[in-house]
Formats: sequence, C-alpha cells, structure tokens
Amino acid sequence: MNESLHDREQVLKEKSLAFFGSISASFSHEINNIIAMMGEMSGLMSDYMCAARKGRSLDSDKIETINNKIMQSARRGENIIKHFNRFAHSADDPVKVIDLGELLDNLVVLSRRFASRKEIELETRFPQVPVCLNTDPFSLQHSVFICIEAAVSAAGEHETITVALEKDDSVCRITVRSGAPFPATDEVKERIPLLKVIMEYLGGRFELVKEQDKIREIILIIPDLP
Repeated sequence: MNESLHDREQVLKEKSLAFFGSISASFSHEINNIIAMMGEMSGLMSDYMCAARKGRSLDSDKIETINNKIMQSARRGENIIKHFNRFAHSADDPVKVIDLGELLDNLVVLSRRFASRKEIELETRFPQVPVCLNTDPFSLQHSVFICIEAAVSAAGEHETITVALEKDDSVCRITVRSGAPFPATDEVKERIPLLKVIMEYLGGRFELVKEQDKIREIILIIPDLP
C-alpha cells in the first residue's frame, strides 16, 4: 500500500473514533442530566405521597406538575436517543445514497450542546426538496462537525452559526457560516489538515471565505461518489 495512502487511512481511523467518542460523550452527558432530573422529580413525588400517608392533604396540582415534568424529560430522552441512533447507524455502510438535509439536521441537533457552552445558536438552512448524494455519511458528518467546532471555538458568545445546503447537478455545497467573521486561531488552524484529509477521501474540497483576514464561511464541496 502506498505509504501516504496508509497514513491517510490511519489518520481517518483514529480521528473518526475520536469524533464518535466526542458525540457519544455529549450524548451520555445529556442522558445523565435527564435521568438525574427524573430522579429528583420522582423523589419529590415520593415525599408528597409519604406526607399524605401521615395525614397531610395531597396537592393534586403539584403532583400533576411533577408528573408532567417527568413525562417531558422522558420525551426529551427518547428524542435524544433517536438522534444518536441515527448518528450511530450512519457508520453502517461506507458509501450509500443519503438525504443530506436529514443527515445534517440530525448532526446539528447532536452538536447543539457543544455550541450552547458559549451560548451560540446553531441554525440550518436547507432546500424544501430532499437533497440526495451518494457518499460516505459518517465521514461527511465528521467534516461538517469539524467546521462547526472550528467556528464555535473561535466565534464570540451569543453568535449564530448557520449550516446551509445546496446542490448543483452532482455536486453538493455545505456552508458553515458565522454571524460575525471569526479569527483563524491556532485551534481553527489545527483542524484544517484533518478537514483536507477527509475531503480528499470524499473526492471533494473546501474553501475558506474570508473578510479582512477573518473567516466568514467554510464551504465543503462534495461530489457523488461512483
């Protein structure tokens, strides 16, 4: 095997595992928060029931409020698990035809916790009609996540980062755009070589759109794979 090809595959393998681990850790943290919240609500309900057995009046409104919060947490947990399962199954097939809007929307949901640490909003701007592409879905998500991470790491607090999608013939363009241009920090520069490796693997390329030496957009240009 060509040495450079072997090196590229090794980098992709290692960094892909790190990407999967990062998403998994964020997912497990969210689930732990939900379980903790449900445990607190369940404990509070038990306290009310215990007090009622000792002769105190049972406040049905409070019980209903607690029950509603438990149900809301359960639905939130189900929703997060649904999104994570979709993400995990994106690694099942190395190449397949995917609905890019659906795939990216799922990734953005899983990425919002990373952005929320700096109170940054993640928005999507996709066409109303499905955009389909034959590609490696896991590696494509990895490339978009690198762009989101780069923008979040360098952007100021309370910014909005938009993930946009468009298709022209057999080429798709995914744009990660910051509300305000962000500097090319060392943390951003460290991600560029990996992004280049992934885009070469996908048969595509990327562009950095700058304003006054700051980055406004990162554009991924990805073709259909044969």
